[in-house]
Amino acid sequence: MSNKVIYGKRRQGKSTLALALALQGSNRVIVFDPNGQFPLISAIPIDGVAAWAESTRDNQGYSLARVGPIDSEDIDDYFSSFAEDLFAEKNVSVIVDEAHMLQKPSFIHPALDRWNRRSPESVNLIQTTHRIVDCHVDSRYHADDVFIFYAYLPRELKTMEESFGPKGISRYIERLQEHQVLHWRKATGGVPKISIWDKSEEWYINLENDNR
Repeated sequence: MSNKVIYGKRRQGKSTLALALALQGSNRVIVFDPNGQFPLISAIPIDGVAAWAESTRDNQGYSLARVGPIDSEDIDDYFSSFAEDLFAEKNVSVIVDEAHMLQKPSFIHPALDRWNRRSPESVNLIQTTHRIVDCHVDSRYHADDVFIFYAYLPRELKTMEESFGPKGISRYIERLQEHQVLHWRKATGGVPKISIWDKSEEWYINLENDNR
């Protein structure tokens, strides 16, 4: 199991980075795309997710699909169906874009919580969201890799400082330049390691949305 969370404001590169990480993890990628941030990828209906999963299991090339955009009132039900059809699937990357729509500090969608805790070893789960303070603690607690773009709000930096070591990590975050990202990961024995990714051209993919 590999759980990844990406935090950052709009137009920093969250979706681009998510897709690059997804393709690195598997040749099968499916996106829960409530706001339509991945127009380059062909959309399938919510009742087509199970068929997509079955038809791509033996593919040698790349297979990408997305569900979205989705009306706000349908997001919870759609995600329940999306997760149910994919939960037992292996060798797949799953991007949950705008993941704050499925959680808040005091609540997390049960299907997302189950994925955080119990997804199969070969599943690459990637959540993208704007602010760490809008999300449930379990999403960051169960993350193996965390990617943080520039942040400056005191509460945001304080939460990141409390959530991820080493001490002083917020100083790196508030000094990041445009399209740079801090990578936090759990190394051997659970010891945290950080590095700065400053070559965005290495993971840039033109998603053909209106963001830069």
